Amino acid sequence: MNQQLTDVELLERFTNEGDQRAFGEIYDRYFGVMYSHAQKMLKDTALACDLVQDIFVHILLGKADLTSAKSIKGYLYSMTRNKILNHFVREKVEQKYQSFQRYALQHRHETIDGILIAKELQETIDAEVRNLPPKMREAFELSRGTDLTYKEIAQKTGSTEETIRKHIYTAMKRLRSRLSSIPFFFFL
Repeated sequence: MNQQLTDVELLERFTNEGDQRAFGEIYDRYFGVMYSHAQKMLKDTALACDLVQDIFVHILLGKADLTSAKSIKGYLYSMTRNKILNHFVREKVEQKYQSFQRYALQHRHETIDGILIAKELQETIDAEVRNLPPKMREAFELSRGTDLTYKEIAQKTGSTEETIRKHIYTAMKRLRSRLSSIPFFFFL
């Protein structure tokens, strides 16, 4: 192709006439420049080459709107810059995801252990509550399972407020006493 054709003429031939030689000339003129620019930004020769190749393939397949381009060089620089920025964004998201995966894998056993320990602790507490005397258990369960006040529990059970207060105090004391025998590491 004639080296004397301007960028505008090459652009017109390629976009309007589908002249593949015009595209070849654009490629020859600008691949090296765009590659050099991408390589400086990315610090990775293979990635820079792939990125610039993708841009030219995008143009060749007609997926780029060159009709509004005033300058091929400016358009290619813009596409290259945008591809590089998109790469950095994707890379950052990927790094965060990989970091999260590493963290999740490292702490997965702790989470499972914590769930199992919490379940065992709840079962122990439930068993201790079942062992409380019936009136004490009823008062304790009503105080913990509902938003009832001591007065409301007393009315519901037919006891005095003072009796309910003593039942709950004694139940808590027994539970603390029985649960204190569980080794400290059990709660970790």
